[in-house]
Amino acid sequence: MKSIPYAYAIGSIMYAMLCPRPDVAYSISVMSRYQQNPGEAHWVAVKNILKYLRRTKDLFLVFGGSEDEISVTEYTDASFQTDRDDFRSKSGYVFDHDQDQELKESVLKTTDPDHQAKTS
Repeated sequence: MKSIPYAYAIGSIMYAMLCPRPDVAYSISVMSRYQQNPGEAHWVAVKNILKYLRRTKDLFLVFGGSEDEISVTEYTDASFQTDRDDFRSKSGYVFDHDQDQELKESVLKTTDPDHQAKTS
């Protein structure tokens, strides 16, 4: 694996991910964990990401419809050290364009009766 340009390929995909191709962000974040000691399966996965980028290079998002100002809302979620194998945190995000429906807030609430009695 020493002759394979694994780190170079990871860097190239990260550059593409920054602006024009955020769709590969999660995949490349997983594959970049193995830069110190990549195996054959990791190299195959990186080549598949490169193939995906090549095959979808002509696809893009078009925002249109209304001539009003475009409204984009971002929703994020994160977990702190929930991966039991290596205690890594994970996060995710979703962008919503010109939202038409009402937002519903979700809050984690405790079901402990003692806690509820103290806070009531």
